[in-house]
Amino acid sequence: MTIDERIQAMGLVLPEAFRSPMGAAYPFSWVRVRGNRAYVSGHLPLQADGTLAEPRGKVGESLTSDHVLIDTGTYPWRNLPGTTMTRDGDTVTILSDGAEYRYAVAAEAGTVLLLRQR
Repeated sequence: MTIDERIQAMGLVLPEAFRSPMGAAYPFSWVRVRGNRAYVSGHLPLQADGTLAEPRGKVGESLTSDHVLIDTGTYPWRNLPGTTMTRDGDTVTILSDGAEYRYAVAAEAGTVLLLRQR
């Protein structure tokens, strides 16, 4: 089974390559492969067409820390070692490096969840 077939079998959709909002070129590689490892640099959640997902902003200015909007299908931490997300009814628990974060599901649409800190 090829990688593309495996991704499709898992029901995942990889977004197109990142497209800068301003069309700017970047002087570095987003992914560097060394041996059998890929090092990924600063990826944000993307829409399927490669544009940045919303909302974006700074917590305390345009975003509050009381609510979190995540797309469980695209959010990058889902593949980080030591980080897991579980859902039990309307409670979502994120474990990361030994810390536990609990949220209530305030709303959902497909894979997108609006979480409120408990």
